[in-house]
Amino acid sequence: TYVDMVRGNVLIDGPPDEAAILESLRLGGLWLVNTVREDGRFDYEYFPNQDKGSPDYNIVRHAGSVYGLFEMYHLAREEKAMSADQGKYIDAAARSIGYIYEAMEVPAKDETGLRRCLISNSACESGSAALTLMTFLARPPREELPAQYRDVIYREGDDVLMEGLGLTLLDMIDAKGRVFARYREAMSMDAVKKEPAYYPGETMLALMKYHQATGDARWLAGAKAIGDRQVAVYDKDRFTWPDHWVMQALFPLWQATKEDAYAQTAYKMATHSLTEQYPVVWTPFADYHGSWRRSSDVPRTTRAGSRLEAIRGVVHLAWEAGQDATVWEDGLIAASDHLIEKQFRPDNVWFLPNPDKVQGAYPMGIVDNHLRIDNNQHALVGMVGALESLRRRAKHQ
Repeated sequence: TYVDMVRGNVLIDGPPDEAAILESLRLGGLWLVNTVREDGRFDYEYFPNQDKGSPDYNIVRHAGSVYGLFEMYHLAREEKAMSADQGKYIDAAARSIGYIYEAMEVPAKDETGLRRCLISNSACESGSAALTLMTFLARPPREELPAQYRDVIYREGDDVLMEGLGLTLLDMIDAKGRVFARYREAMSMDAVKKEPAYYPGETMLALMKYHQATGDARWLAGAKAIGDRQVAVYDKDRFTWPDHWVMQALFPLWQATKEDAYAQTAYKMATHSLTEQYPVVWTPFADYHGSWRRSSDVPRTTRAGSRLEAIRGVVHLAWEAGQDATVWEDGLIAASDHLIEKQFRPDNVWFLPNPDKVQGAYPMGIVDNHLRIDNNQHALVGMVGALESLRRRAKHQ
């Protein structure tokens, strides 16, 4: 039997259907589950060619991956094809959430003692506080959980902890809606000198999710301050590359305010993003289809996963606003094609020393096949958007 491979990847014939995406999600979700050790730490990084892991660790990406486990648990409750795995997701999440609780502290310089943050390398960063808050907000309702997990996933003082994270994030926003990278900078400086990548969007999204959960106007005001600045910056410099976290956050911000500027900016950002995707620009090789272009280098699935996750949010915004989302849906489906083709599956793992350890994982790129937990979390959440798009199209045909 012969298998045609392109750079070690097996291509699929035509765009993926609903069954192919569901199977990819099932396999990918189980890979993430299997990276959680008994002590709750993840196998953070793995190099398949050498069959070895990495001594590196990142508690912020740990938190984001717990968020991914909760998202997959929600999906498994809804999807018959994945329902048998519900217990695996919640068990892995219960083991891994303990590390988040342990890394939570009152950030230095907070004189009130009310703030909380996930401490990484002895620092409190806006991105770490935001991802932690989103992780706690992604938990299933306590009463929905099996009894043995309720007091592990929900703990005494959680309300104080989450409000503390929210207060920390508000402290990180300066008077112009810019976001500080670190809490100590927010406490010692009047204004942000150089805004970090990703953190403004993560902060805005976390605050909006918290507002949706509580109705508290404080969180909406903070998110709106960031969103107004992001809209102005993007409107002024259209060549600014759209931040995938900002794209996600604009949807709940529009839901809460119905301000058209948020929707229009989200649409522009999604369209801008797709101009760099290979179905739109000329595709030089078959295995590039659905990926995002990189200057003078081969594509990476890290880009595809994060952009897929972002455009999913814009598609939901367009659906709710009654706008035509066809072009962005096309991008989601094409990106899912790319991720499935790069995913480790039975037909493309036979040459590796430990095939069982990589089944279902999305490697970092077309020729970079090492694995990292956060890349898989982005891909899994984003792939759901392609599934939703296919189903919506089938329903409205």
